Amino acid sequence: MKINYTALFYFSIFQICFSQNKISSKDGFISPISESFDGQKPEANWIWDSGDPNPKNYYLHIRKNFILNSLIKDAKVYVSAFSFGELYINGVYIDRIPTNPDPEYQTYEEIDISPYLKLGKNTIAALVYNTGEGLHHRMNGRGGFFFQAKIIDFNKKIIKLHSDNSWLVARAIAWDNITDHRQVDHTIGRQERYDARIAFENWEQNYFNDSDWESASEIGVPPLNPWNKIVVIKRERTFYQLMNPIREWSRGGFQIYDFDKDITAFPRFIANANKPGLTLNIGTAETLGKDSIPLMADNVNYIDSYFTKKGLQSWHPITWRAFRYIAVKKDKGIEIKDISAKFRSFPVKNRGHFSCSDERLNDIWEIGRWSMQICAQDTWMDTPWREQTQYIGGDSRYMLRYSAYSFDTNIKLLHDYSILSGAFSQRFSDEGAIRGRHPTDYRLGINTSTYIPDYQIDWILMLKEHFTYYKDYDLIRQVYPNLKLLLKYFENYESSERNLLGKVPGWVVLDHPDTFKMDVSGENTAMNCLYFGALNSAAWLAKNIIGDLDQAELWEEKAEKIKKSVQKYFWLNKEKVFKDGLESSRITQQTQVYALKYGLVDENFKSSLVKFIKTQGKSCEQSFSYWLLYSMFSENEGQWALDYIRNYWGEQMNRKDFNGAWFENWIPKLGRSKSHAWCAGPTALLPEKVLGIEPILAGWQKFRIKPNLYDLEWCEGIVPSSAGDIDVKIEKLRKKNAEIGIQIKAIIPSNTSSKIYVPVQKSKYFKIEVNDKEIWKNGKFLPIDSNINFEKNLDNYILLEFKSGSYTINATKENLAEL
Repeated sequence: MKINYTALFYFSIFQICFSQNKISSKDGFISPISESFDGQKPEANWIWDSGDPNPKNYYLHIRKNFILNSLIKDAKVYVSAFSFGELYINGVYIDRIPTNPDPEYQTYEEIDISPYLKLGKNTIAALVYNTGEGLHHRMNGRGGFFFQAKIIDFNKKIIKLHSDNSWLVARAIAWDNITDHRQVDHTIGRQERYDARIAFENWEQNYFNDSDWESASEIGVPPLNPWNKIVVIKRERTFYQLMNPIREWSRGGFQIYDFDKDITAFPRFIANANKPGLTLNIGTAETLGKDSIPLMADNVNYIDSYFTKKGLQSWHPITWRAFRYIAVKKDKGIEIKDISAKFRSFPVKNRGHFSCSDERLNDIWEIGRWSMQICAQDTWMDTPWREQTQYIGGDSRYMLRYSAYSFDTNIKLLHDYSILSGAFSQRFSDEGAIRGRHPTDYRLGINTSTYIPDYQIDWILMLKEHFTYYKDYDLIRQVYPNLKLLLKYFENYESSERNLLGKVPGWVVLDHPDTFKMDVSGENTAMNCLYFGALNSAAWLAKNIIGDLDQAELWEEKAEKIKKSVQKYFWLNKEKVFKDGLESSRITQQTQVYALKYGLVDENFKSSLVKFIKTQGKSCEQSFSYWLLYSMFSENEGQWALDYIRNYWGEQMNRKDFNGAWFENWIPKLGRSKSHAWCAGPTALLPEKVLGIEPILAGWQKFRIKPNLYDLEWCEGIVPSSAGDIDVKIEKLRKKNAEIGIQIKAIIPSNTSSKIYVPVQKSKYFKIEVNDKEIWKNGKFLPIDSNINFEKNLDNYILLEFKSGSYTINATKENLAEL
């Protein structure tokens, strides 16, 4: 039967539009696709100037003055812009808006503006930037600004403030709109040339005289092309902070400023010029050249030009970016008063914690968290230096797992938007594929990163992992039709003879960059291991959340067929490992990891795969090493994994060009980024596998603590789960330097429980005390506390289940004489 994919897609959109709830996160939400604001039809107009509707590299000032005669009780606005806008109220900077959109599903920010309003004259102002073309991380559409506010005073009087032709606009002529792209792949945008002599000084302030500005042109009330659907986002405002350099030097005509580590910021200066028209070039870089001058044009050109007015002045480009160094070259007659950086990131809260007796591991953990913070903006970004692109799967799957051990649960909003963006991107494929990056509108060819088959499978795996961390039924229900459509798409590329996934169109990544080459052609092992995992995840979601039992059964049956075929066609009996693919003779470390991680290895042969992996040493890239080490920790090779972290992440830290954030890969060539959070694997692994804290039930309602200190003396951490902080400390107990046992301190949040694996001490006198009471002695459990239940006696652990509470567990050798 011929499948009508277009009909399936529009049916899925119908379900999303009419049967879904807001996707809530802490302090925010993302609404389902609709044509209204919380059920109310829009009233305001999108507005622009009277010129070209979609000019390239175009800056537009927008203003509206209004009077408030009474105190305000409530003021809520829906505001949006395309490509984006910098919003001010009464001269106070609010934020860049909106969340980077696909215009078909245009995002509108819901903001409480009451703190910024005052009695008397008020001013709404925005600087709107329109790319006028597709970029690697932004979509093409047309220029526009939208503002719809409902203001209520204490007398319950309602004031509606809507963008329309009463608003005033003026082209921001200080910016030259004919400048070069910063990078050949259109990753970021264009260089900036700003002439302060013709700028509208103080244009955002109440007192600015806008009498000669033109009236705005009304485009229309949404939904309208290209903004055909409405997605409302309420989020915490972006975090901003001024940072100062810690050192500076002169070289080759440049004054160079060092901020000590990679940051995400606008480079900013305050200067005094003795006359107008002098030139100041300001550039940024992550890396220094051999001459100690920042490499400001390494792949991406981050040099911007400023032409002075006379007197004191301050400026920063509109393009924020990742950098460590600022370099300034200026004409005589310009005196630099101050150089700083206006740092920005998603407002992360560092609830997570990890520390241990090895300071190197502590540093590695913290560097990973910082790497994630600078990649967390209005969306997750692969790197804030080169692309600023939200990848669907791949990078964002790593961030989902890593951030669960680092940040407060307000970070969920970024995960939600990433998953929804994958669903939104399905509109570009008649068959149901989702894009590897979105929003995106450049380099869209079939062999580019637009379609990455393994990232599409990652998107499915993310759904189950997201539910495990956050227990969000609404998100799964909203994207379930997209999930079904995607798996239907993959059916087109299954071989009828072997039931294996073959060559899916697009660029297969698996382990990037391909320093350690895999054979990814045709029917390959790694892709089928991923596919097996995704089918089982989809089946679980269908069965346990959607109640689609028939579909779940079909996916489970297909997964089982794939497992049998992988073991039949890819297994090498002589070598006792998997080869890379059906027509391949190559054997790689990564392929063994995929087989282990997704459960396709016969128990009798796991040891041979582990042995092969160990003999290969460092044979995969830095990001994929997370999966390598996760598998090795899980297969009782934790000491090997811990040494791997120390050796190879530590080796990168020791490089002269290390900037305080993890690189894109182990040894980056010129043109690769030094701010890539997908390499922050240890920030998850150390609490996951040393403290041993992992979820069992969704939303962390039940979790395990399976500690193993290896060669560490102690470690402690807090996992900031959606159920509350899970606080664990583990320490070896010693007497006269002899190890006599282990102490586990655990705080288990309310309404949760934990399975705690208490390490067995090899002694006939072994005992366990909890809060100074013996619960295990002479090989038997003593049921003296109703909050503690015995589960199993394992080879190396006593498995106990604990209800919520605070516990100190001592597992010791009772008779010290035998030491």
